Amino acid sequence: MPINRILGIDFGRRSQQQDITQAQRNRLDDPLKRRQSGTHIVTEIDPASMEHVRPSIAAITHIKGSSKSRDRRKESKDRSGSRDVRSGPGSPRAVPFQKPVKLAMVVESPPAMFFNVATASSSGYLLSGRLQVTPQSGDVVMDSITMYLEATTSTKKPVENRCRECATQVSDLYEWNFFQKPKTFKSLNGTQDLPFSHLIPGHLPATTHGQIGSIDYSLHVRARSSDGQETEFRRDLPIGRALMPGNDKNSVRVFPPTNLNLHVTLPS
Repeated sequence: MPINRILGIDFGRRSQQQDITQAQRNRLDDPLKRRQSGTHIVTEIDPASMEHVRPSIAAITHIKGSSKSRDRRKESKDRSGSRDVRSGPGSPRAVPFQKPVKLAMVVESPPAMFFNVATASSSGYLLSGRLQVTPQSGDVVMDSITMYLEATTSTKKPVENRCRECATQVSDLYEWNFFQKPKTFKSLNGTQDLPFSHLIPGHLPATTHGQIGSIDYSLHVRARSSDGQETEFRRDLPIGRALMPGNDKNSVRVFPPTNLNLHVTLPS
């Protein structure tokens, strides 16, 4: 039997300081306790371990964060590449919608002008021109082509602030129906002309743009094909007014007893 006590000194029992030193050595042998949870490794750090272990843990955390940021950048790059592939030259693109016919207009009459004041005695304006219809894709069957002479009256300060109908009013002054039954426009014939003419009465007000309101005239064309497609065309028609000169007023004044006379002509 070993002798652990000599002269009152117990050599088999360790002191409290020795126990603390041995506990620290055991912790240094295994400072990190790891357990696996799913696909992630959870690291538990004993707060009583040595202080020199903390820099290494911070370095490990920095490495993990940098690897995650690289993975995110790689993922975003892959997504951007996939978007580029989808929008490449081989991907389908939206085809722009093409109208069945192309509309244009040629006005043969001189600029619109009313003479004298706006009364029934004004001769008005004779409007004449040609509506040009060009098929876009092969032969096209048109059910109707209608043109309107529109007068648009706009008021900047209507009676009701929220009344849209009071602010802008559109009225049809004349209507052209170019054909009563469906008509075929062949692409071999190219552009086809539809003539039109109308005498616009002279009592109408001229085109006006003021601070309170405005009056505008336009030619609005609506074409409808046999398959239900519609094509519109609009052209502004500015109309002016000229006042004809009237009889001038002549005045003569005599300065007696001399032969000096004064003639004054006042234009109307």
